[in-house]
Amino acid sequence: MNGQDVCWFEKIKYLGVYIVSGKTFTVDVSTRIRKFYASANAILHNTKYVNELSRLSLCESFVLPILTYGCDGLDMSVGNVNRLNVCWNDIYRKIFGFHRWESVKQVQLYCERLDLVRIVQLRRLTFLNGLCGSSNEVICQCYSWYRRGKNFVRLCNEYNIVGSSPLIFDVSAKFRAVCEG
Repeated sequence: MNGQDVCWFEKIKYLGVYIVSGKTFTVDVSTRIRKFYASANAILHNTKYVNELSRLSLCESFVLPILTYGCDGLDMSVGNVNRLNVCWNDIYRKIFGFHRWESVKQVQLYCERLDLVRIVQLRRLTFLNGLCGSSNEVICQCYSWYRRGKNFVRLCNEYNIVGSSPLIFDVSAKFRAVCEG
């Protein structure tokens, strides 16, 4: 470009998200997972004698944002979301004394918490809700293009949201109603 060589990289970091080169848009979550476990271990190690719900609350405040950073604006693959979900489930296992092969879904329900897959979907719907109501014409046009795609249709169908109408509604109330039902 302009007589200069252009360097090729396998992945680049942009706004804290590692983007992997390839034919499709892919993000690398391995660095995020390492940072997550480092933060979680620091909190859990220093709160050995604190009750379980307090430890969980600390992890939700300080560790969960590491896993969910950027997830609302990115179409992450199902595999990456599942990898992040395993990490979040490991927090429950560590706090409540479960083995690696045991499910933590019941504990999450009793604690009235969502699993990470649902947390990511809720954040995504909230983000899209904000795009829909934007006064910026470029953002509105990008939202219009996105809502014609299969990922948007699948997300709306999963939560009984009519994708052809504007998305403006109380996202968290609708989401909770669908998850509880």
